Amino acid sequence: MKSIGLYCSTLNIPFLIGCNRYAQSLIKEQRQMTSGSADYSLFAPSQTNVDENLEKEFSLPIHPVTPQTFSDSKHQLWHMLTDAPAPFEKISKPYIVTCHGLTLFHLKTQTAKRQIPGEYWDYLDFPDSIHKAFTKKDFLSKAKKLFYQRRLSKIHEQGILQWEEHLKNAHMIIAVSQFVKNEIIEGFQIPEKKIQVIYESADSSFAEPQPKEILKKHQLPEKYVLCVTNLQHVKNIKALFELSHYLKKNNSDLKVVYAFLNNPYEDRYLKQLEELNLEIGKDIFLLKNIPQDDLKSVIQNCHVFVNLAWIETFGLPIVEAMKSGVPIISSDRCALGEVISNGGITLDPNQQESFFQKVLETEKTPLLLDQLKKQSLERGKFFSWRKAALETIKIYEDILQTPLLNQEQRIENEI
Repeated sequence: MKSIGLYCSTLNIPFLIGCNRYAQSLIKEQRQMTSGSADYSLFAPSQTNVDENLEKEFSLPIHPVTPQTFSDSKHQLWHMLTDAPAPFEKISKPYIVTCHGLTLFHLKTQTAKRQIPGEYWDYLDFPDSIHKAFTKKDFLSKAKKLFYQRRLSKIHEQGILQWEEHLKNAHMIIAVSQFVKNEIIEGFQIPEKKIQVIYESADSSFAEPQPKEILKKHQLPEKYVLCVTNLQHVKNIKALFELSHYLKKNNSDLKVVYAFLNNPYEDRYLKQLEELNLEIGKDIFLLKNIPQDDLKSVIQNCHVFVNLAWIETFGLPIVEAMKSGVPIISSDRCALGEVISNGGITLDPNQQESFFQKVLETEKTPLLLDQLKKQSLERGKFFSWRKAALETIKIYEDILQTPLLNQEQRIENEI
């Protein structure tokens, strides 16, 4: 039996819950497929607060990582499941890395190419002291801004160099989208043959009918437009708020529901609602840190699912919406057009008026809404955790030079 070490660096970072869902789902599928031929050990950063519920979610004990972990002779192969280099410099065993996206690197490339407006610095969340230096125009703030830019540039550059070394030393890189693969090749000059695109998927329960009572529990309106993203500038949150203002101005029955995770600077973002004269609980509804089981019902019962982000390196909530057969209207940036394909409508987020008009059109044109539902459901069938697990296991087998599935198991799982 082969022993495989799994390192999940984001277990203690709530706003990276998508990476954790990836890790949970992939591990579950792989363990079912390779039972009897592979043994898995799961590790997390030493400061992670591991409780029984977390271990129950992963169905594995979670061990704290130590300087000796990656040189342990027990494991023949390591899989770094999430976006962070190993905490210690050297890994003596073969390892692969799943790259979900290098956000700081993407920000640099996308602002440089004018794919998103403004400067690189406009999209970073800073503590208030730094934020004021970047937003005020007086001389002292300009001087502080220059100081912070130089300091942060050095830190970010060191981080990118660390990532580059980590990726170049990997035996194989799994990119969650072709967009991420292209960025790795462009940014780090890593050979294309060393990078394989394996798409994430959504839990099958998103396709199962969910109780509507959940909507009453969260006091949601009857008809709503839903967005599920992190509360960050790079997600184009202000445009989402402006969509709510547009629907209100046009006397639409549609309301905006925004599901987001905790952010230390959320007051800064939510202040924009006051500027647009939007009332929480009337014009726009906020769902903060909603339980995953509740989210399934909220997604399944929305009128249309929207995403206006400047950068998405995959977009797991969109796949969850497509599994639910929900109409999709989304930004076309980065990996979004690739993931959605013909499963919905993708538009330039710079063209806000066109975007907002299309959302309003779904309320007045039932035929368009029905067509979008069919397209969404059909595209959702393309994504499969079984397929992702099979492709990942094949990488394991190639590196270990040992089959982990027999022919019968392989055929059974490919059906």
